[in-house]
Amino acid sequence: MVTYKFGLDRAEVDGVYETEKLCFPEDPWPRSAFSDDADNPLVSYVLAKDGDKVVGYVAIYVIFEAADISNVAVRPEYRRQGIARKLLNVVLSAAKERGVMLVSLEVRENNDAAIRLYESLGFKYVATRKKYYQNTYDALIYQLQF
Repeated sequence: MVTYKFGLDRAEVDGVYETEKLCFPEDPWPRSAFSDDADNPLVSYVLAKDGDKVVGYVAIYVIFEAADISNVAVRPEYRRQGIARKLLNVVLSAAKERGVMLVSLEVRENNDAAIRLYESLGFKYVATRKKYYQNTYDALIYQLQF
């Protein structure tokens, strides 16, 4: 059974990093990025766990009334179970409670499933960053206003 947890403990960094590598094999963030995030008061994580195994996560950076979702990842074998939607609903609800008024995120132009999910949650397309991913794929910028 998948459970959801706020926060990223140092003991969970390896699990988050393994999930990152499975979800983004072409361009994973380095382990050090997650290790640094564990100590950063401006970033919040919500983890999806199956027992002790991290199967998904979302990271959000909050500065005053604005927030940026930097990563959403769910292991391939756990996809299409509503985990990403639940992670996003939890983190968006928490952001709103903290007074966040605008949430931004970037998504690879060819990630149709993620785009559909974000749009279903009320995110609106606002701009494109050309050749943002691996100097090949565009990043679509989406925003949600509360």
